[in-house]
Amino acid sequence: MWKKYTNKNTGRSDFQIDLGINLLNYGIGLDWKDEKRPDYMRSGGFVPCDCNKCFFFINGHTCGIQHVRDKRRSVVFKCGKRACTTKCTAVRVNIKKGSKYCKMCFRKQGNLGIVAQRKKCKFSRCGYPVCEEHICKSCWDLGYDRHKRS
Repeated sequence: MWKKYTNKNTGRSDFQIDLGINLLNYGIGLDWKDEKRPDYMRSGGFVPCDCNKCFFFINGHTCGIQHVRDKRRSVVFKCGKRACTTKCTAVRVNIKKGSKYCKMCFRKQGNLGIVAQRKKCKFSRCGYPVCEEHICKSCWDLGYDRHKRS
């Protein structure tokens, strides 16, 4: 059991997350005696999950997998116009998820993927909102091939 926490990179955070979940499960178990839910808990139906960790799954209140959400995104263009779409736009727009490496720059480098080459990739906040692919301006101007996404 302790072996998964010995990882130098994620061991501590994994331990803290598992400890927090176990403390929450223990606290809810102390509060939830009968079929009546505690006051602080939502009164609606349970959200389906398949985590094997939470109190609700362990005690059989929920099971299954939650359905995928609708992929429609609200796109704000430079002119201020808003549109809801399920397809990628022909115009590079702000994704509003922070700056990330350009996907096309990664593909140009191949599968080498070393840190020194990642630093050469350009950061971008703009790209396709539905796929959430960040594309830098130079790759967009070269003609980003939307059909060869990885």
